[in-house]
Amino acid sequence: MSDMPQPARAARRFKWLLGVSLALNLAIVGLIIGAVFHGHPGPSSSHMRSGFALVAALEREDRKAVLQGLRERGREQRQAHRGYHEALLDQLRSEEFSPDTLRGLVTESANGLRDVQDEVAERLLARLSEMSLQERRDYADRVERKLRRSARP
Repeated sequence: MSDMPQPARAARRFKWLLGVSLALNLAIVGLIIGAVFHGHPGPSSSHMRSGFALVAALEREDRKAVLQGLRERGREQRQAHRGYHEALLDQLRSEEFSPDTLRGLVTESANGLRDVQDEVAERLLARLSEMSLQERRDYADRVERKLRRSARP
């Protein structure tokens, strides 16, 4: 039998899983923002491709307006994430380990990502609502091209 007590082994596994989860969340956000600003195809999931295409197909000024504030929000989130990391590590190292507390921390992180997605969606819808019929049709053509391009193997 191993010299390592079971709670320490479980905490190490949880720490690893949380690290992987955080890395994946950050990778997805990075792919979306990087793709929008640099014109690279987005992630392979059809939902992610659709979301990417909707923003990337906007005219440059409209895209800037929709994404306005995300960089600043990113700075704020990095600062908040430092606090998250400290709380996460404290919980993992605690003698009174609480899966519910850890679940709350992970949920809070996921909610932050959803908040960013929701904010972008609201700004996008507001801009689309301001467009004329012809502007929306032209936009739809650009979205269609982006979707076709991103669907290629």
